[in-house]
Amino acid sequence: MFARYIITILPTGETLPHPVADESGTLRLELPGRSVTIETPDAIPDTALVIRRGPEQITITEGHPIPATTGGLPHSGIYNEFIIDAAEARAHNDTFGLLACYYARDGRALRLSNSLRLLRRGAGLGTDELGVAEMFLFGGWTPSERIIVRDAWRLAAGTEYRFPLDGRPHTTTRLTRTWTSVIDEPVNRVVDRVCDLWNTALESHFDPIDGPIGLMLSGGLDSRMVAGAAAARGKQLVGLTFGDLRSDEVKIAGRVAETTGAKWLPSGLDADFAFERLAFDRVNRVHETMYNLMGTPTPPCWRPRAWPISPPARPSRRSSAARKTPTSAAVFC
Repeated sequence: MFARYIITILPTGETLPHPVADESGTLRLELPGRSVTIETPDAIPDTALVIRRGPEQITITEGHPIPATTGGLPHSGIYNEFIIDAAEARAHNDTFGLLACYYARDGRALRLSNSLRLLRRGAGLGTDELGVAEMFLFGGWTPSERIIVRDAWRLAAGTEYRFPLDGRPHTTTRLTRTWTSVIDEPVNRVVDRVCDLWNTALESHFDPIDGPIGLMLSGGLDSRMVAGAAAARGKQLVGLTFGDLRSDEVKIAGRVAETTGAKWLPSGLDADFAFERLAFDRVNRVHETMYNLMGTPTPPCWRPRAWPISPPARPSRRSSAARKTPTSAAVFC
């Protein structure tokens, strides 16, 4: 389930001005000259976040980063990560910023939270009425970086923030070039490059897994491609499908499961289906980040449409990973 948190960094000896959790949901850690308070009103801090403590540095992680074999940032996966020492706090996230995180500064106090409600309470902030108006007027989007809490901002996707803890302004570094460059090359080179990147991703994410792999199998192009890739690498699959059992999309998902040898678990959207169990975590996130319920720009909400079954794209002959991957059309059909 969605666990709210707020991390407050203050000079040692200063009292937390606006606590938002009781003692069971509060963890206090000390660094030279700094006090780090982690509050999680809905859970125990150590279960809501991954916390690595050292005498001079604390690392706090939300989500599941997957470090690249080549090192460097950002990691793959879906995550926010905070690295705090006596001099500064660093924050970075995944390429798409899929887990919302917000920050607010007040003098030498720094607060980081995945909930605007907690951030507003913990920092004593007001509501930005223009931000609220823009949010509802544009159906969940805003034409600027404005959010609906005054003097608070959202961490930009794929970006590293460095917050000096002496009150100096923070700096930001864009870690990824996603959506910022144009590929002006012949189509065959672009296709080969995409195939190389795809096979590299498969090696990194699938090959280390020894057990079964669970997959939300919609019957659309994306899940079909992932299922075929995993099966081609000899992985055991468990496919889970929600939908109208009479629909073409669910039927396609069943065919994909049969072809890839996956254990298939279809669940019909009928009178016995517990909708609240499927959506509750998402609803919590929407309310706590104060998105307009009319819409949200978060990509995981988008449901892929059903496409006709088709054979896989030809992997690049230049890639060693491609040579190890079966290219039979039966994998995807």
